Amino acid sequence: MPLVTRRRTVLGIDVNDELFARWSSWFAPDPQPFLIFRGGPFAQVGSPLVGGLKMELRGTFEVYSLAEHIEWRFISATEFANSSRPLRAQLVRSQFVLGRSRTESVRAWPSLLELGIRDQA
Repeated sequence: MPLVTRRRTVLGIDVNDELFARWSSWFAPDPQPFLIFRGGPFAQVGSPLVGGLKMELRGTFEVYSLAEHIEWRFISATEFANSSRPLRAQLVRSQFVLGRSRTESVRAWPSLLELGIRDQA
């Protein structure tokens, strides 16, 4: 029996389940890529990127080239949640400094405070 896939329209585009799942994995992959200073305080957090960042993730995170002193590290949601709050906050703040322009601050999302966003980072 053939596998039935659901179709939906996203931003005016007909999308099947497979493509929708791929899009979701680009938007919110686990583990997440984080920029860090090579040899800096986060050099032992997560795992290093091997083989280069996929083009889909480069587009999602709007980082297309890195200076030699910056590298990607992949940090799982569990590892991030199990890190201390000061470490999480410093790591998230450092993303903006290192060139991830789409990194938002808690102050930018006051409507989400009651959902615990402040506790995440």
